[in-house]
Amino acid sequence: MDRTEHFRGRLWAGDHVVMDHVEGHLKTKVKPNSGNGEWTGHFEFPPEIRPQFADGVRYRLTLIDGRSGHIHLLFKDEPVEGLPTASFHGTGSARR
Repeated sequence: MDRTEHFRGRLWAGDHVVMDHVEGHLKTKVKPNSGNGEWTGHFEFPPEIRPQFADGVRYRLTLIDGRSGHIHLLFKDEPVEGLPTASFHGTGSARR
C-alpha cells in the first residue's frame, strides 16, 4: 500500500547533521515480505544551507517516529517565492 504522509526528522550526511529539523512529505511503497520500502518525497530548506548539499551524496533521513532511510536528493530550480525545495528518493523503514 502506498501512502503519503507529513514527516519531521533529521537529515544526515555521514555522521554530520545537515538539517536538525527537516519537515516535508513522504510517500512509502512497501516491498512485499519486508519491513522496508521505497521512499519518495520532498521538503523545503533554508537557502543558506544549500552549499552543504553535494551531488551524488547518499543522505540518511531519520524520522521522529523511529524510521530511517537512505536517500538521494534532487534540487528544483530556485523558487520565485518561498523556500527552496528538494525532492528525494531512496529506501527505508516502511513500518512505524
